[in-house]
Amino acid sequence: MVKGKSAAGPRGDQVVLADWIVGEIVSTLDKLGISQNTLIIFTSDNGPRQGVNGHKSAMDLRGYKGSIWEGGHRVPFVAKWPDRIKPGLVSDELLTLTDLLGTTAAIIGKELPDEAGEDSYNILPALLGKQLEEPIHDVAIHHSGGGVFGIRRGDWKLIDESEEAGYDNPPKAGTPGQLYNLSDDPWEQMNLYHEKPEIVAQLKDKNIGILITDHNVQETLAITERSYLMFEGGILKSGIPEDLAEDEMVRKVYLGQNFELRKKKLDF
Repeated sequence: MVKGKSAAGPRGDQVVLADWIVGEIVSTLDKLGISQNTLIIFTSDNGPRQGVNGHKSAMDLRGYKGSIWEGGHRVPFVAKWPDRIKPGLVSDELLTLTDLLGTTAAIIGKELPDEAGEDSYNILPALLGKQLEEPIHDVAIHHSGGGVFGIRRGDWKLIDESEEAGYDNPPKAGTPGQLYNLSDDPWEQMNLYHEKPEIVAQLKDKNIGILITDHNVQETLAITERSYLMFEGGILKSGIPEDLAEDEMVRKVYLGQNFELRKKKLDF
């Protein structure tokens, strides 16, 4: 139906298809008379593949799908809800797609169980254009297809032990990393890792509740109110029994019902 409809190859044709699908959904809602009070969100779970024929699929952002850079993670998030969202509203609030769970629960007036959606935040205030006293997210975690992790807080983004890694190449233990100020440099061209050691130290500080690992796992969940997991060279350092430390699910921080997960306020 859409093959060859764009001048940007198969991916461009896919965008044409997505555009048609959205149009069909909107048209159907209009016909049913429920479009005014229906929330439509158009977004993506990752950045695009590289465009063809000169098409800038990621604009001027660095990297594409699978990379640790913004081209692999920064995506459009377009919301339409005529009865609630003002037309033309723009927000600079940091959010992730995991927030859709917490946001949906808030919209329907339900509270999530304690063991569900630990990393999901209600972004409804941002969608509605409300003034926020503090960011919804303290931090966001990035992960590339090659196992490279990054952490963002505010304008700063740290990609540790991966000075040259970003796609399928894995991080190298003990090597310098990358540090970018995304407000001044959203294109990630000016690596400030060596110029801003104090910012690097803050983002790496284990005391803020970040789970620093042997290059396999980073998360922003604290384990109980007093401790957290930290992998060093593959060894679990937290007082957790060694048999659990060998458990692959634990290593990936999918802790299930073995531990109580609590969000921890991250303050520098």
